[in-house]
Amino acid sequence: MNHPPLRLELHYYDEVHTRLNPDIKPSESPTPFSVGVWSSVLENREDPLKFMLRMRIMVPHPDKESIPIRGSFGIIGLFTVDEGVPEEQRASIVKVTGGAMLYSASREFILLVTYRTSPFPPFYLPTLSGKALAEAPEIETFPEVKEVPPQSSRSTKPKKTAKKKEKV
Repeated sequence: MNHPPLRLELHYYDEVHTRLNPDIKPSESPTPFSVGVWSSVLENREDPLKFMLRMRIMVPHPDKESIPIRGSFGIIGLFTVDEGVPEEQRASIVKVTGGAMLYSASREFILLVTYRTSPFPPFYLPTLSGKALAEAPEIETFPEVKEVPPQSSRSTKPKKTAKKKEKV
């Protein structure tokens, strides 16, 4: 029996962050958007057939502000490459084919998260090409996201403290 060239052994999310975009109203139709994708392939030192792929997806791409929900998602996949794959091609297969596997899993996960965390319709991540996955920048270049505290509708005036009664 032939084994596939790449097997996904395990995947999990190490970051899930969503926030409503306060500039978009529920009555507005979301505009098309793009996502930012970063990834890094790490080889297991003890087993040259084992790899880890770390991927970060930012919705929307940091340069865009056109959709109702902002978010960043981190996903990690552990892969085994078939021993028939030449050593010089292994990391590339993990980055492209493994990236497609993780991105596909993320589409479903982000659909569920966006369905449950906002008054807006859920959305699918746009389809990415293998070329986009192959050219994804290294995860070390993932932009820092500065979180702005949400505006509160409650007053922020300091509470008055009760005066202590003095004993006579």
